[in-house]
Amino acid sequence: MWTLQHVDCYDQAVQDEEDTAGGVILAHSMGLGKSLQTIAFLHTFHAYWPGKRSLLLVPSNVLHNWVDEFQRWLPKGRSEDDNELTPNKVGNNNDDDDDDDDDNDDNNAHVWSGQTASVLIISYDMFSRLKTHAVDAMLRDTGNVPTEKRLDVLQALMAKRAFDILCDEAEIVVADEGHQIKNPTTKRFAAVNSLRTRRRIALTGYPLQNNLDEYYTMIRWCGDDVLGEVAYFHDTFAKPIQEGQASGSTRKQVQHMYKQLSVLQDMTESFVHRIGPEQLLKDLPAKHEHVVLVCLDAAQQRMYQAYLDVTNQYRRDILMDTFLLHLISHRPKEALERLENLAEGGVVDIEAGGRLLALHAP
Repeated sequence: MWTLQHVDCYDQAVQDEEDTAGGVILAHSMGLGKSLQTIAFLHTFHAYWPGKRSLLLVPSNVLHNWVDEFQRWLPKGRSEDDNELTPNKVGNNNDDDDDDDDDNDDNNAHVWSGQTASVLIISYDMFSRLKTHAVDAMLRDTGNVPTEKRLDVLQALMAKRAFDILCDEAEIVVADEGHQIKNPTTKRFAAVNSLRTRRRIALTGYPLQNNLDEYYTMIRWCGDDVLGEVAYFHDTFAKPIQEGQASGSTRKQVQHMYKQLSVLQDMTESFVHRIGPEQLLKDLPAKHEHVVLVCLDAAQQRMYQAYLDVTNQYRRDILMDTFLLHLISHRPKEALERLENLAEGGVVDIEAGGRLLALHAP
């Protein structure tokens, strides 16, 4: 990572030459310490280059895990030196916050921007929303805005300011579960590709041949055009490899698959570092997984039955309420508190169909 990021601790000219920087993919299987390697790398980077900031893009469901990892591994008990990455310099944009809280996003971006040797952790979804709001702000006519729309315009402008700060000031960007960028046509790719820096690190545990389209997108995001355009990559690598993996493939197709896999690995070995699970086989005992089924208790059953009654009465699509059902089964106390608040005439936020809705008591 250090070499391919083109960081020279002693040559400022190399540091200032942004065009020489490049991206890498750390493709290590789960359990091989990608998180610790990333934290150690960022701590070392900021020690030699303290005037810069780093951005960490993560899936929403692991954001808090990353916060905990930084708190666990970064040095503690030292004075707050501007030249060192410390736990207090690790911020995060929490997806649990209100989707429309652009004021908070803007504040977090400014706090991060005002600190040297700092890291901001933000989810892909949050970063994509900032991009969407930023585009919306650019398309709006701010010169003649009705009074009722001024708040929307202000929020869009604040989101654009936060997005611009993150894109312009991040010197190194780490994309956890980098395969989730998916493909170049998605809003997520457009958002992460808006980042100015070429120092990009994608983390993934997926084998190269599992999803070639996602690997192609990661490589393209890292800034390397070695694989050519999408059509060329699909015809030269993706198609023959997929044909060789098919259950009814011929011997010739399998041989061609292995040949193209070998060529692909040779072309990417300079910036893709792959270590498989076999690395741990000699050191760890065999893995056993146990699935424990737990029945709903009496309170959960009553809440669930009440939900089914309402669903049947109003013919509501059960798939719209996965978040509420998740609360009933996994966090029944919180589900009960929200329902009691609704019964008392309050407002309850629930997720429906991927959107955050506010329910009001009738």
